[in-house]
Amino acid sequence: MKCISSSFFCRFIGIPTVIKISDSGVTIDVENRLITLQWEALIVPPLFHLSFFGQILTFKTANRNYVFTMLAYNAKREHKKTCEQLWALANIKRVDTLLTTIDKITSDRYLRQSTIERIQLAVNQEGKRWFMWLKLSRLNRLSKLSKASKSGKASQSSNVWPSVAKKLQRLSHYQRFKIQDIADCRERYITKALLAHKAFFDQVESNPLTLHQRRACIIDNDNNLLLAGAGTGKTSVMVGRTGYLLNSGQAKHEQILLLAYGRKAANEMDERIQDKLSTTNISATTFHGLGLSIIAQVEGKKPTLSVLAEDEKVKWVWV
Repeated sequence: MKCISSSFFCRFIGIPTVIKISDSGVTIDVENRLITLQWEALIVPPLFHLSFFGQILTFKTANRNYVFTMLAYNAKREHKKTCEQLWALANIKRVDTLLTTIDKITSDRYLRQSTIERIQLAVNQEGKRWFMWLKLSRLNRLSKLSKASKSGKASQSSNVWPSVAKKLQRLSHYQRFKIQDIADCRERYITKALLAHKAFFDQVESNPLTLHQRRACIIDNDNNLLLAGAGTGKTSVMVGRTGYLLNSGQAKHEQILLLAYGRKAANEMDERIQDKLSTTNISATTFHGLGLSIIAQVEGKKPTLSVLAEDEKVKWVWV
């Protein structure tokens, strides 16, 4: 355990401060008070500033700044590197966890716009710990230590910095996620899904789904617009997309709602779902039927409607 002692001026006044540095954090003994700060609680490494009366050391947490003055003049030279390394080692675990989560999200599911926004929000929040510090240091230390490591002159303790820098570069990449990066990520997912579910897409209908139909089943943004002409297989895509979401574990039966404009189309979709997916847990309905169902759930009973709204034959007679 290393210690930062007070300067001559502080000892002369008679209120000495002792800061003990350990792998878990720092303990400050000042005026018969003990203050313990974990490295993970600091949003940036300890900040050293030289004054006439000695070093000034600042610890910044999310809720408070702790400032201690009149510390030993050599405190920065003797302890700054150690403090930065211990802080980085403790906090890089958070970056590891975040990067692992992002990798899983971007590889296991189609990258939605809302997901991108959540990723960037998480990266920006975590980046507050790192990017401010890196901006101040301009990566001078990282570049110097990286060169020293390649030349074989770096100490064992300094070898941590190239690894930290590499992870922070990945974090910064997600912060500046570009349109092409997003498109590439989505295409990698689509390619993987096409291969993994090829057998399903080949057999779900009497004829194998086309590449465009398969992509329509896989692409899963927050809102999706699919343009198709008559007889191009819209119902086949609805069936294929339903089966794909179930087979890939991205949705459960009760989370899927199939809608059609007419009762005839809804009945046809019902039959295809039961026949091709072998399930009766999903049924199609019309917009009209969905509205009635919602009103009945809210009001406790179905509303009374004109016979013209439900009987096509009667409606055509009146027309």
